[in-house]
Amino acid sequence: MKQFFIITIFLIFSFSEVFTQSFSVKNLAQQITAGKNSDSLKVRAIYEWVAKNIDYDVPLFMKMHRKSIEEFIRMQQPQQVLANKRAVCMGYSILFKELCTAVNIQAEFISGFSKHYDSYTKKHNVSESLHAWNAVRVNNRWYLTDLTWSAGSVSEEDGKFLKKFNEEFYLSKSNEFAKTHLPFDPIWQLSNQPLTTKEFRLYPELPPSRINPPTINYQDSLRVYERQDSTTRKLASYRRALKFDPTNDEAKASLGFYFSQKGVMDLTDFQKITGKYSIVRSADDAKKVLETRIPAFEKLKEAENNFRFSRYYYVQIPPNSKFAEVANMNKNVVEQNQQMINTSRTKLNDFYKNMDVFLKSSRK
Repeated sequence: MKQFFIITIFLIFSFSEVFTQSFSVKNLAQQITAGKNSDSLKVRAIYEWVAKNIDYDVPLFMKMHRKSIEEFIRMQQPQQVLANKRAVCMGYSILFKELCTAVNIQAEFISGFSKHYDSYTKKHNVSESLHAWNAVRVNNRWYLTDLTWSAGSVSEEDGKFLKKFNEEFYLSKSNEFAKTHLPFDPIWQLSNQPLTTKEFRLYPELPPSRINPPTINYQDSLRVYERQDSTTRKLASYRRALKFDPTNDEAKASLGFYFSQKGVMDLTDFQKITGKYSIVRSADDAKKVLETRIPAFEKLKEAENNFRFSRYYYVQIPPNSKFAEVANMNKNVVEQNQQMINTSRTKLNDFYKNMDVFLKSSRK
């Protein structure tokens, strides 16, 4: 039986991926927190170390658009950040999360939009670039912190990084943090009445009054979140983000990638099933092959469903979106996979029919 190989291209859209913890990060975390006998002291020590020892990587930020997504993410991994002692928001947030994890403190990587005051225009502007920060659990309570903004700032005059330790965004109160940070997933506003994207963009800080604001129970949601595995957490977070803001193209692209990845995993399983095929010489050989009929078709069906979901999310991204070019490329690959599945199903049907005929003829 001929195997059908499915080729696809993966590009990572979301910053909230799972990163591998290295031994050096673990050793560093233990050194930083040595002698600290409480989670609050450990978090404080990690926070200060990262903010005071890692500089903002202005040159990388300025040429970020010329880097591939894969290269950019690689440069923000803890090993690279520690070697260069420089990072952008992604690197700060990953490093903080991994250092906390290394000493058994729960921390999360949060991505979304940020807002800053422009001294030239005298306005608060929402950054077009995505931003990243952290949530950390201390004494059974979640807090928000921004390591990038705690480390210093970039001069508006010459674009140079000004190293200046700033505690304003350390374990910040959620209502204060919400003035300048809007996470994609609303539960990370740590509020039962989270701000909408429109409100965040419209008002300099918080809206003066609100009529029928959206309502959630973020504490219940976080309790569910903490019980979920990493994959389920990620999927639920993307879905909450898109439900909360239907214009969130980052969430659409992330969901498209998630389901395309699942589809390829299904096809890998399919290949393992069909890869057992060998030259059929006897009725026993034919019987063994026919036993794979149901699981083989089931895997194709699962792959088909996942690619259908993937394409659905990709086509929701408008042409003028910053995610449009890559999303369209991935959508095309998904459609090629869908066509391949149809071809595989037809050939598989013919193959199993031939096996039925062979088995019947071998019994005569």
